[in-house]
Amino acid sequence: MLDTSMEPLHIFSGQSDLHNPFETIVQNLQDGVVVMDRDGNVCFVNSAAKSLLNGDFESLRKTVFAQISAEDACLSDSKQVRHNGSIAMEVQISNIPWQGKMVMLMILHDTEQHRKLEEKYRDILNNTIDGIFQTTYEGQYIYINKALAHIYGYDSIEEMMIDLSDIERQLYVLPERRKEFQYLLKNQDIIIDFESQVYRRDGEIIWIKENSRAVYDKNSQFLYYEGTVENITKRKEAEENLRIVNRSADRFVPHRLIKLLGKKSITELQLNDFKQQQMSVMFLDIRDFTSLSEIMTPLETFLFLNSFLKKMGPIVRKNHGFIDKYIGDGIMALFDSATDALQAGLEMLGNLNSYNVGREKAGYPPVRIGIGINTGKLTLGVIGEEHRMDGTVIGDTVNVASRVEQLTKKYGVSLLISGSTFFALDTARFPCIRMVDRTRIRGKHKKVVVYEVFETDPPHLRSRKEMNMQLFEKGWMMYQKQKFQEAADLFELCLEAVPEDQVIQVYLKRCEQKIEESQLGRLQGLKIIP
Repeated sequence: MLDTSMEPLHIFSGQSDLHNPFETIVQNLQDGVVVMDRDGNVCFVNSAAKSLLNGDFESLRKTVFAQISAEDACLSDSKQVRHNGSIAMEVQISNIPWQGKMVMLMILHDTEQHRKLEEKYRDILNNTIDGIFQTTYEGQYIYINKALAHIYGYDSIEEMMIDLSDIERQLYVLPERRKEFQYLLKNQDIIIDFESQVYRRDGEIIWIKENSRAVYDKNSQFLYYEGTVENITKRKEAEENLRIVNRSADRFVPHRLIKLLGKKSITELQLNDFKQQQMSVMFLDIRDFTSLSEIMTPLETFLFLNSFLKKMGPIVRKNHGFIDKYIGDGIMALFDSATDALQAGLEMLGNLNSYNVGREKAGYPPVRIGIGINTGKLTLGVIGEEHRMDGTVIGDTVNVASRVEQLTKKYGVSLLISGSTFFALDTARFPCIRMVDRTRIRGKHKKVVVYEVFETDPPHLRSRKEMNMQLFEKGWMMYQKQKFQEAADLFELCLEAVPEDQVIQVYLKRCEQKIEESQLGRLQGLKIIP
């Protein structure tokens, strides 16, 4: 006869103690708990077990002993038995002493409840918008949900399981992506945002993003891959459209300017966006453009400018700069470093030589240019009004760069840099530099020192300028001290060595003018004695 009123089992101490924590714990479990000795006597039952069994412990005893032998009851093992077709019982046999007896601990689960939970779980998996999968290492699906089948263009899970038997060759547009997938999971625990192009059932190519992990058993043996798949085709198309917009916009507003303003796209630019930064500014101007355009039709002028700018623009980008704007027959470009700006200027002059060879062969006159570079702080930003905005740079640094370029006409040279640019250079890279003047530029109170960079001069002219540098510097110092005759004598010697040096010609004329003014002043100061 089964006695369900027996005192609770004292698992931990083996002593009679109505306050044993075991009873408190198991009474609150949702699973049924029954403790029975090997004679079939019930030692303990919690509330969940009483509810599941409806008090029918005799039927439970018969079920257990019909499926578990007495020898089994002596083992420390777990076995599954079924009771009344609706309750699955896991019987844990433990050699636990209790009042001199060996007891069996049984955990009872309601299979119907578990079935409903499992169905609910599978329903969630099948109806999620993300695809879910499990695959073998070789590339066969073990499990997929409805969402994954839909992403790949299948009407049902069964169709996809049958049709896709080799993921590497049938699914991925680039089969090596599967190998990359396996390589990554071999060397790390999880893959996040693994993007690939795959084929749908109808042959359409789409983009997917996979998050996955490799699953291993307790002995570290590989079992399968599992993860999720998201169709990101629309996002990829949007990104590509944005790239196209940015590439198109970059032709009008430099992407570098957009990036410097902390934006990802031209669409994010707002009026009054600005940033202050140290940069080098280059101005390039075509000499005697008016004379050149007079002998060309408007169309020829248009084509000429484009052919010229096509030669110069890539040089700016090659040297990490960007063109801020085209100014009629010139260019305004910006660089992060003075070295990059000067290197770009020298390459432009070098390319101009080859460009002129082609023009001369075609019967056109050669093109000459002047380049001026200044370095300092400036403000990049968006100016204009709501319906018409423009990205630009403003500041004294920009104005000085423009004035420096204009001085190239005055001294008859191709490339001048300011003192701030000179001191920002690694001058060891640019040996062919000489100071030309310390002059007051329009709009500036302080004088600006300008230097000529003559590295791209014809070889014979460059070498003579280098040999004459010390003599020229002495003459320049005499000129600054207003010792114009001594300066003129030195400049005469320089000119004998380098007749083509237009800078020396400028200074010699200045000296002659100053001497003449001095002599005239002395004559005007003489008193006439009758």
